[in-house]
Amino acid sequence: MNTAVHSTSRPQAAPIAPMAHGDLHRLTLPHIVHHVRPNGARVLDLGAGSGSMSQLLHEAGYQVDACDLEPTLFQFAAVECRRVDLGERLPYDDATFDGVVCVEVLEHIDGHERLFREIRRTLKPGGLFLFTTPNVMSIKSRLSFLWTGFPHSFYPLEVGKHSPQQRHISGYGGNRYRFVLGLAGLELREITSDKLSRTSLAFSWLAPWIKLRSWLRHRHAAGARLNNSLAALFGRTMIGVAVKPKCQGAAISAGAVNSRTDPLPDPPPKGEGVLYKLTVIIPCKNERENIRACIASAQRVADEVLVADSGSTDGTLEIAQQLGCPIIEREYGTSGDFKNWAIPQAAHEWVLILDSDERITAELAAEIRRELAAPRHDGYWIYRRNHFLGHPVRFGPWKNDCCLRLFRRDLGRYVGPTDHAEVELASGTVGHLRARMLHFTCTSYAQYLPKLARYADVQSQIWHEQGRRTSARQLLLRFPLRFLQGYVWRLGFLDGLAGLQVCFLIAYLSYLKHAYLWQLQNTRPVRALDDELKNRESERSERSAA
Repeated sequence: MNTAVHSTSRPQAAPIAPMAHGDLHRLTLPHIVHHVRPNGARVLDLGAGSGSMSQLLHEAGYQVDACDLEPTLFQFAAVECRRVDLGERLPYDDATFDGVVCVEVLEHIDGHERLFREIRRTLKPGGLFLFTTPNVMSIKSRLSFLWTGFPHSFYPLEVGKHSPQQRHISGYGGNRYRFVLGLAGLELREITSDKLSRTSLAFSWLAPWIKLRSWLRHRHAAGARLNNSLAALFGRTMIGVAVKPKCQGAAISAGAVNSRTDPLPDPPPKGEGVLYKLTVIIPCKNERENIRACIASAQRVADEVLVADSGSTDGTLEIAQQLGCPIIEREYGTSGDFKNWAIPQAAHEWVLILDSDERITAELAAEIRRELAAPRHDGYWIYRRNHFLGHPVRFGPWKNDCCLRLFRRDLGRYVGPTDHAEVELASGTVGHLRARMLHFTCTSYAQYLPKLARYADVQSQIWHEQGRRTSARQLLLRFPLRFLQGYVWRLGFLDGLAGLQVCFLIAYLSYLKHAYLWQLQNTRPVRALDDELKNRESERSERSAA
């Protein structure tokens, strides 16, 4: 087998021509590096073909093993390729690899569950399985099946004329892979794609109706959401990321990807099995109505709840003190500046920023504790379930709202001058948590409309300083186009009257930003108008006298 050279970069040889799509291996490599750092990690290239993927992995700094049914096709001399029949036991010991990569192979074989069980056996706990396969769920592939009876890149098969190596015989969608991987003891974490299909984009007008039909028939099924995600509908090649659970006795969930309704396995008790402690920082000012519930939700997962106050006078601090929270105080400048002041004062290596109108659910707390037991990334995006006047909003412009809130204290800082400044990490990788945080975005119009005006004012000031100008077309079309985008394209109408109002308000905000910008560029001072009026009256008097 190949011996490792534990460096992150190796001299590059002449590139080997891949047997898959010309650029698929190159586009797949960043997904591998994102999940498995290349500092000597051992990776198996399963179905290595000509060795193009093995070469990229080797040059990136991985210790590479390769295998294929036809090792004579393998051309990369720095790595040994073994002959392996994927229908049989893999000739590797248990818990050998940090990652297994399988590029454009699964569509040529059957018996996937048996192969996935072998992959799980050879992976170390927490190890990565990354695979690619033709995306049979794309709009292009669905239309091909409608017109010809075969998904895109699949053709009629005849015994004795075609072999599995020549033709595709297994066309699975994301839901099927999710299910079979779950049976084999692997947890599907992510489905994405290498690039967009231009044909699918040309028929993008079908996507809202596909999503609507799927929601009406399978609204509670995680697999339906997976098969009709944007990556599934518009991607060219499907890229799947699965992991082997770290705990051998952990329950296997077939609903591991994007599931909002399936129950999660029980987390370790707070403080047990968690290698890293967590500080939850709550920035606030006059949040008497929210602070108690917010702190209670934070205490589900936090080892420290740090309240950062900017001048509360309504009893907020007294409630925080009663609940045993340390308090730090400073005047408020901007959102990002205030939070950046608070972050270094956290006692623990990991921090989570939680606004007072947000809540950590039991599911999110459980997922955070599992991640902190052995972090795979240095920061995590957290999706939010927004509420409008107490009604949850699942579609429209708020559907995919997420923020980078959980990160290492010494790596993350807020960047940007607006109230929507985002965290950026100085180094490291970023992942996504699948459980959602609750966000009570709008509790009344009296509370929300001034917030929209402030957002519009700040954004227009930034545009004005950048020299950006608005136009009659922007003022005329911004509102209707943004409303149609949220209400029709993003299915905001499925949220009923709450969804209608959310789409209206977001469209109004889009218009308001340009209206404020026009105001900055074109407002004439009243004094100038008074002077102009006096000049006109003076000229009129002079003409009359003449």
